[in-house]
Amino acid sequence: MSWFRSSRRRRDEEPRAEEPAVAVRDRPSRAELDGRHLADLHALAHEAALPRYRLLRREELIGVLSGEPAPAGATAVATRAAAPAAFSVDEARTVSNALVDRIAALMSQLSSSAPAPSAADLEQITRGDATTLLVATEGDGTVVGALTLVVFRIPTGVRAWIEDVVVDERARGRGVGEALTREALRRARERGARTVDLTSRPQREAANRMYGRIGFQRRETHVYRLET
Repeated sequence: MSWFRSSRRRRDEEPRAEEPAVAVRDRPSRAELDGRHLADLHALAHEAALPRYRLLRREELIGVLSGEPAPAGATAVATRAAAPAAFSVDEARTVSNALVDRIAALMSQLSSSAPAPSAADLEQITRGDATTLLVATEGDGTVVGALTLVVFRIPTGVRAWIEDVVVDERARGRGVGEALTREALRRARERGARTVDLTSRPQREAANRMYGRIGFQRRETHVYRLET
């Protein structure tokens, strides 16, 4: 049993005033955590019920989990933990020049070969009955993530696909991709989708862990593609 789960169990079983402090030696060390992926650190923080852990930088999060201070120069943990959510997820209903520029910048991080979508392309997506463009936007209006949800009916029922999920490099590790995906799932369920499918390259390790955490299951199937 990890020290996180043991600590939580003691909190449930004993009065708060009598709860013994968890010794730092019982926690994983900074050295043990340094090599872990951010998604794994988030899973540990979730298990330990740390508040607003997604707002912490990697070094700060390791410091909290290990009980060892972060290196000099790191932002104060308490200050960041008290900060409000830094982004919101909404449907893009209108296409502006700023949106076109930001989507183009995001798509260049997703694919080096696909051409940037034009304003007309985005208009077709936002006005289409089957397609929904979700964007994650910071407080200053900067789009830091995007996802396209496709919902369609076939003879076996209503299906949905999640496509072109991308988060700006500087905003990764803050839960943007998960927030976009969960909102897409909510909308797919509202529209009666029986299943929601997506594909993800094996190299996207953090994304694959996130999809599994949400509840997606990897299917044993072949994916075929024909270039036209």
